Amino acid sequence: MMNILLGAAAVLAGVLVSTSAHAELTEAEKRAAAEALYATAEGLLAKQDFTAACAKLEEVVKLQPLGVGAKLTLADCYLGAGKLASAHAMLGQAASLAAQAGQTARAAEVQERAAALAPRLSKLTIAVPAAVQATPGLVVRRDGATVAAALFGVTVPIDGGTHVVSANAPERLPFERKLDIAPEGAAITVEVGPLGAAQAPVATPAPVSPPAEPGWPVLRVGGFVTGGLGLGLAVVGVAVAGSGIGRTNDAVDVFAAAQARGDANGETAARAEHDAARTQTVAGWATAGVGGAALVAGIVMAALPAGDAEPATGSTTVRVGPWLDGTTAGAGLRGAW
Repeated sequence: MMNILLGAAAVLAGVLVSTSAHAELTEAEKRAAAEALYATAEGLLAKQDFTAACAKLEEVVKLQPLGVGAKLTLADCYLGAGKLASAHAMLGQAASLAAQAGQTARAAEVQERAAALAPRLSKLTIAVPAAVQATPGLVVRRDGATVAAALFGVTVPIDGGTHVVSANAPERLPFERKLDIAPEGAAITVEVGPLGAAQAPVATPAPVSPPAEPGWPVLRVGGFVTGGLGLGLAVVGVAVAGSGIGRTNDAVDVFAAAQARGDANGETAARAEHDAARTQTVAGWATAGVGGAALVAGIVMAALPAGDAEPATGSTTVRVGPWLDGTTAGAGLRGAW
């Protein structure tokens, strides 16, 4: 009687699922599709292709959930595939449907088949100790499907093959056990062990950059640049001044010769050349003076110690600058210690 009640419940659940999945088909279309699938499945069964045949028959049962014959054929297919637990469950559904349809003899025959198969079933018990059940957020799964707490410790038939029992909970280490269950007669008990506390992730320290190679301070670099430019200007200035001195001497000689000849025009030209030469000489010395001042400043900048702090009161102060006075030029150095 219990088998019939369980089978009736399974049939009702199958009817609800089937009705939802195939709501878009009319009854005539469902019947036609089921017949085509059933015929294909019979051909596959003749070839002993149980995997493909069972898949077709499962669709037939979904399309025609009240069909007793389709369920019996599917049970035979499961037996051929070595899925004894699935075959036993399908026989139970078929017996319930036959009894509901008033097919008493047929129901009794199917029940006898199910009873004869029951001792051969492999069985699995998932034991969850009370301490483990008290774990907040505990979820136990068998082959990815959640196992209800009511089934903890309950022995249930199971098809042979590879199965995985797992358990998870927030902030806990997972539990997992892989099982290879024989198709017949196995009795396996899996106890879900305590789920240890998961370790908090260790923060990875940020990579420390190696210290930068010491470089030249900006002041020192500026000193070398300034000194280099100053040296260049000094050289150019001396060259220009030297050329101006030469022109001045030549103009003096030309003026003396023109005066000796009584050449007024020659004297005027010589005097103009003399003035231009003196201007060139002054400009040259001025340029050399600026260059020299820059050179001295660059040397002082390069020699000063590097540091970010402001100079302390009473520290050394050095100032360098050019000067120009009439026809002479130079550089001045002034400091305080």
